[in-house]
Amino acid sequence: MNDDPVIVIVEDDPNIADLVELYLRRDGYRPYQASTGERALQVIAERNPELVLLDVGLQGELDGLGVCRAIRAESDIPIIFLTARDAEIDRVLGLELGADDYVTKPFSPRELVARVKAILRRSSGTASAAGRPTPIDLGWDLVVDPGRREVTLAGEPIALATREFDLLHYLA
Repeated sequence: MNDDPVIVIVEDDPNIADLVELYLRRDGYRPYQASTGERALQVIAERNPELVLLDVGLQGELDGLGVCRAIRAESDIPIIFLTARDAEIDRVLGLELGADDYVTKPFSPRELVARVKAILRRSSGTASAAGRPTPIDLGWDLVVDPGRREVTLAGEPIALATREFDLLHYLA
């Protein structure tokens, strides 16, 4: 069995995806590619990756932001956005949606691999879809679910920004 960390590359430009895959393989990772949002969710479910590299501007029905939302509904897998969008509002939105880092194109493949290593070092491999933490019942019908990054009150979800959720989870 191969213990190399699995990384899913979600990128619709095959040249970029192949280049990123080459650099990740050289550093001992097992990368898998997906070129659409729909395929990305399939590969993530099949491979249970330690990290996802996600192009925000995917073509098709499910863009990168939609993929990020779908991942966050199920898991706390680290996500690094890869995108040509470099406006501050795009970076802030991406991070608030749950991305762990935001890299603008063009980028240095070596720097990207360094960012992957740093995030995996911080996450220590605990954020996989299979190993989700159990929900925390705070009483008063208030439940914090760190695996889904969701808070419910009387069974109804409460919309929270990333930092608000993180603070509530920390205090729980």
